[in-house]
Amino acid sequence: MTREEKIKKAVLIAVAHHIELEKAEALKVGGSTNGSWARTGIKMMMSKRKTVQLRGRSLRSA
Repeated sequence: MTREEKIKKAVLIAVAHHIELEKAEALKVGGSTNGSWARTGIKMMMSKRKTVQLRGRSLRSA
């Protein structure tokens, strides 16, 4: 096997491995909707907290 053939083989293996990782990631993300709901809830709570803090600052400065 020549050097070029070895490099091509290594590249093919690396690409195949990367594709398998992408498939696994897509399946993992698609199957878990609870995580996205949890993140949405956290974002909503943080926005409420920020609103309360801003209101408090405006009341103190007035």
